Amino acid sequence: MAPWQDAVRFQSAAHAQKYLFKHYVEKGFQEPHKLSYTNCYPFMHYLEHGRTYYEQAATAPMAIQPNLLFYGMVQILKACLLTVDPAFPGTTAVMAHGLTTRKRKKQQYEFLDDEVKVQKNGLLPHFSSHLFGFKQNEGDKYPMLYLLQRIPELHALFSTMRGRGAQLHLDPEGNDGGVFYHSSSMLDLLHMTARRYESFLQSFFGQDIRVKEYARERLLHLSGVPNQHPMTSAPLQFDMRHERWSLPCLRPQFTRLPEVVVHYMLLYNLSMIARYETSWWMDVLHSHAGEDFPYISEFLYITSIKMPMYLLTFLKEREGGSAE
Repeated sequence: MAPWQDAVRFQSAAHAQKYLFKHYVEKGFQEPHKLSYTNCYPFMHYLEHGRTYYEQAATAPMAIQPNLLFYGMVQILKACLLTVDPAFPGTTAVMAHGLTTRKRKKQQYEFLDDEVKVQKNGLLPHFSSHLFGFKQNEGDKYPMLYLLQRIPELHALFSTMRGRGAQLHLDPEGNDGGVFYHSSSMLDLLHMTARRYESFLQSFFGQDIRVKEYARERLLHLSGVPNQHPMTSAPLQFDMRHERWSLPCLRPQFTRLPEVVVHYMLLYNLSMIARYETSWWMDVLHSHAGEDFPYISEFLYITSIKMPMYLLTFLKEREGGSAE
């Protein structure tokens, strides 16, 4: 409830207009007064509609939660986009989802083996670029297993179900931030020496990160890790459940793919399954066949809390003082 309560100020047209005006002035858009007055009501409506979807999902059967959570997320993303792109949506092409799913095999289908493919146009490439500066390439494919492994709150589930998680958590040293310890098993998993790992982190983050190995304790000491917002920190991931940072221990996971994009892709596919693959979907919900159900159930719970928190915090932290 807290993030929605914090966002109640945006249900004032006067405040929403000043908020948008401030951002349009900062970004140098022409006619910021006109744009902010034009967009303040759509901005408010997107947020109100998104909140309705999320609140309905909280009490809805799991069978329809993917649809409610996906469209709730879409509405809040649209509100966020209006702060950086006053012409949004501009064209109908932007209103497409920006993803496609492959044709499903009717026999032996497993969600973890499924994938989505990025389209040239649509909401996904648009918000990826405008909100995160992350370019999506048409035709890029993302397996569901890969996406689920990027969510730090699922680490324990992967460890239990598959014997190994996809991330290593970081233990902070002191309260200043930027200095952490983690297990030196990372070196074995990435097939790197400590020096190579240091160089790898420096090139990836563009920061003078230092790595010192304590062989006896089987620990690595990291200093100079940049302080980042969880929304834009990839491949650093923030686990809201345990309030700690983690890094992927699988080389393919070291990408800038934002976690918001990960949740969007997963919810898109699940919402399509819930709508168009009814027999398989209901079978998973009621028979719990295979390994899919625990991952899907846990993900839906996590995203119902994490995405409103992230996206509404994005709006709140950019509030500041209003321009005159």
